[in-house]
Amino acid sequence: MRSTSWAGYSLALIDRAANVLDLLAGKGIGQWPVVFIVHSFGGLVVKQMLREAEHSPNPSWSQIAARTRGLVFLATPHSGSRLANWVRWIPLYFPTVTVTELEEHNTQLRDLGGWFRGFYNRSGMKAIVYTETRNVKGVRVVHDGDPYLAGVTPVPLDEDHISITKPKSDRSQLYRGVRGFIRDCLAAATAAGPTAAVAPASAAGSSPPVPAPGRAPPHRTVPRSIWTTP
Repeated sequence: MRSTSWAGYSLALIDRAANVLDLLAGKGIGQWPVVFIVHSFGGLVVKQMLREAEHSPNPSWSQIAARTRGLVFLATPHSGSRLANWVRWIPLYFPTVTVTELEEHNTQLRDLGGWFRGFYNRSGMKAIVYTETRNVKGVRVVHDGDPYLAGVTPVPLDEDHISITKPKSDRSQLYRGVRGFIRDCLAAATAAGPTAAVAPASAAGSSPPVPAPGRAPPHRTVPRSIWTTP
């Protein structure tokens, strides 16, 4: 499914978040500490997903929010994209709901951003932010990729909106930075044990179950390209 279709049909952000949340819960994600690596609109989906999960009465959903230990943002339009505003002026073009939601300074995105900053502070999770500095065919897709999180300084890369997801080797700045970040997140979660993840109360007032300690959580890495960590 394409969550970022610019024409035709696409799910609204809140619906896509619930869709992905259910998919991840069905795969058992949340049983161990989780680090998300997200690009562009995917960053907004994960933020909305965590919002839905935090107070969900479904334990398998709320557990994902409780066990999320880190987030890597790659060129995420936290405040929207000017490109989404421009395409509305294309004759005979009917933008999808995704494009409308991505308009710069969209009120829904501002509200989501405010919630996420609070969640970030109270959850104890970590984040790292990489932003684009080059254009794609003369157009900058994301001008402001800063989520304005306390203690997090965005790192600009000499990449565009597409190339930022494709490190050229395991010696690249992006690859090494993300690999080190994942290791730090998982090491901190392992050292602190299951109580490190502060499980937010569900709608019923109870905390979601967490796995019993006993061994370090396994790595679940992307099984392709150089993103796979040794």
